Amino acid sequence: MRITGPAAAQRLVLLPGATGTPLMWPPNIRSLSNAYRTFAVDQIGGAGRSICTRRPRRTADLIAWLDELLGGLGPGGINVAGMTYGRWPAAEYALRRPERVMKAVLLAPGATVSRISPWDGS
Repeated sequence: MRITGPAAAQRLVLLPGATGTPLMWPPNIRSLSNAYRTFAVDQIGGAGRSICTRRPRRTADLIAWLDELLGGLGPGGINVAGMTYGRWPAAEYALRRPERVMKAVLLAPGATVSRISPWDGS
């Protein structure tokens, strides 16, 4: 996890894409960290320095992981932003834990609104 920004600011958790790490966020960190305390985290089971001891097998596993991760950041609401794959756990967490999520930002959320198929004739 890479942490930047003022300690007293609202918290913003940044979830990377499937093949990304917290290192995908530097182009945005400076401006985001002016207003937020940012926490750029490894994706569970993905690339990065975190060691995955148990791979998530269902959505409930991702929610449990985020509960543990976000619980470590302290009580109260958080903001969460997910890029590509990271938008899925961000959206699911916002839906299942609305009391915890102040705002959810979904960046490049492929297959969120409509399904993507290589056979759609495009």
